[in-house]
Amino acid sequence: MNLEANAARALVAQRPNDPAAHFALAQALDRAGDPDRAIASLRAALKLAPGFAEAHNLLGILLAGAGESDAAMASFRQAIAAKPEYARAWNNLGNSLKAAGRLAEAEAAIAEAVRRQPDYQLAQHNLGVVRYDQGKSEDAVAALSASLQLNMKFRPSWIVGAAAERQRGRLDESIAAFRQAIALDPAHSMDERIALAEVLSECGLDDEALRTYAEARSTLPEPLLAALGFHLTLPQVYPDAGAIDQMRSRYEAGLAEIERDFERLHAHLEGDATLEAWRWSNFFLAYQGRDDRDLQQRYARLVARAIDSNAPHWRAPVPASNPAGRRIRVGFASAFFVDGTVGQYFRRWITALERSVFEVFVYHATAKRDAVTDDIMAPADRFHFARGADANIAALAATMRGDALDVLVYPELGMDARCMVLAALRLAPVQCAGWGHPVTSGHDTIDHFFTAGAMEPADADAHYVEKLVRLPGIGTSYPRPAMSDQPVETARVQLRQRLGVPAEAPLFLCPQALFKILPDDDALFARVLEAVPGSILLVFEGRHRAVTGQFLRRLGLALTARGLNARERVRILARMPRQDFLQVSAACDAMLDTQHWSGGNTSLDAIAAALPIVALPGRFMRGRQSAAMLRIMGLDGLIAADADDYVRIAVRLAADSTWRADIAKRIAAGSARLFDDDEPLRALDGFLRSAVAGWRA
Repeated sequence: MNLEANAARALVAQRPNDPAAHFALAQALDRAGDPDRAIASLRAALKLAPGFAEAHNLLGILLAGAGESDAAMASFRQAIAAKPEYARAWNNLGNSLKAAGRLAEAEAAIAEAVRRQPDYQLAQHNLGVVRYDQGKSEDAVAALSASLQLNMKFRPSWIVGAAAERQRGRLDESIAAFRQAIALDPAHSMDERIALAEVLSECGLDDEALRTYAEARSTLPEPLLAALGFHLTLPQVYPDAGAIDQMRSRYEAGLAEIERDFERLHAHLEGDATLEAWRWSNFFLAYQGRDDRDLQQRYARLVARAIDSNAPHWRAPVPASNPAGRRIRVGFASAFFVDGTVGQYFRRWITALERSVFEVFVYHATAKRDAVTDDIMAPADRFHFARGADANIAALAATMRGDALDVLVYPELGMDARCMVLAALRLAPVQCAGWGHPVTSGHDTIDHFFTAGAMEPADADAHYVEKLVRLPGIGTSYPRPAMSDQPVETARVQLRQRLGVPAEAPLFLCPQALFKILPDDDALFARVLEAVPGSILLVFEGRHRAVTGQFLRRLGLALTARGLNARERVRILARMPRQDFLQVSAACDAMLDTQHWSGGNTSLDAIAAALPIVALPGRFMRGRQSAAMLRIMGLDGLIAADADDYVRIAVRLAADSTWRADIAKRIAAGSARLFDDDEPLRALDGFLRSAVAGWRA
């Protein structure tokens, strides 16, 4: 390299007024690892030839490497101005814009590089990456596929493509792409094996997931995340009640092993890398119908121990500050500020806060965006998208702490792995969780847990590590869903025609995710179907056909035990837009609620459609939501005392059309007590003010 640089210097000495000579020296110095002198040579070239596009482009690359992002972008723009067809300069400008978090501009610049040079494989890849970072998964896959058509062995495109396919719910395609990436470099595929195991688990392919985690564990040093996955992964569907006990025992044994191996698993971790290493959530633990407080707390203590050991500043108390005249700063963090349970339930917690009193910060920990996101974004004082480099846990934590919040609220904890790690940190003086995932976080850094008081049992405080804050009603102001103008009778006829069942067939709807339905729910549904001849149970498919198949096999056994044929008595519905779901609800005779994790969002949609719900309250809040809604509306007659009562209520709803019609009218009249209720918002407002006043005092 020194020989090359010396030769280039000699060329400059011979031709001092030749910009090409200075550019050649800059290239040689860059390759020799001397960026400062390379930059000086480029500036000398550009002084002689201000329109030298290639020199502007290389200068931009070197400035970007030196951390001078604005100057780098200016150089790339000058290269493009001098040579508009210069695809590499367009691509480099896009990469700089992406690094600056200006993703829409980055996409436009890289797309221009592709337009100028369609066979520019790296630009096709970069276009896919920036689209993926924005949540545009379908467009990302198109660009990444184009990249791979140009170079099938370009492993990064397989990796990002696998993530994009997962983002848009095409799990089989995601699995195939991850496997291709692993095959291209088996020795350096630890991260890809962990990601593949996560997708396999999401598909319900538990044995394959565990084998893949085991392969990742063979890497030295053993990745903590692979150990967590191997020991703590739980199935979505259990074949029988005994399997729940077996898998819970396996989980406890795995947790104990991680506790014993803590020092070994952490020996190679340093600083903020610890945060990413604990990117895990015990999501499916809460769906076993048991008391999870002790297990959640044990797990949370491991996370706390790790952070205290390697990055203690993240758990240190946040200094209180109260600048004169400043509004109360409230932050809300979630990966689910979109159309779904969290977005629908909690958006008015954010949008309805009094802006003369509260300054609202929203941290959207995902690239996804829809109309609900925009509704939340519009009134926020600051809305932060955690995308690309900003999706890193430490980067997001730094942003949140830097905003000097007074209160930080996580509407759910347990559904998103990054938010579970963030919750282990101290990012605000007062930190709270909501019941978007109604189970204790276990973290000693979460001070309060917002819940709907009407949904909690008498001994609720014992179920949480956090201090309960009971909000009135259903705890939020839930917007009433807009129903179609189609007459109910028309919807009833059309649905039965579509299903191919008799016009008079009673339809029971269980709209819950399949992992919410436990074996004793199957037995209850079988009793209802046996007691109502000709009735049909409607359930929705799982996220993957393997999950659906596991559920149908188990439900089929419960029906067979009562002499029923699952093929005749059960229909599987595809996932559908919300408006279609409301129409299906309106066309059914009753919703059969699940005992251990009842309907929440689905129950409110059923109520909006005036569909009677048969509820049997469980032991914990997560199994008591529908019953509380019915009680608020004065419909206690739909709340069963036991399994026999549950069957009796369902049978009457199917057989007594007059009673069912009366119940539907009472639901329509009483639902005003559930929807658009401002009282929970006033209670939340009052708590936030008093909590901040308390720590300030």
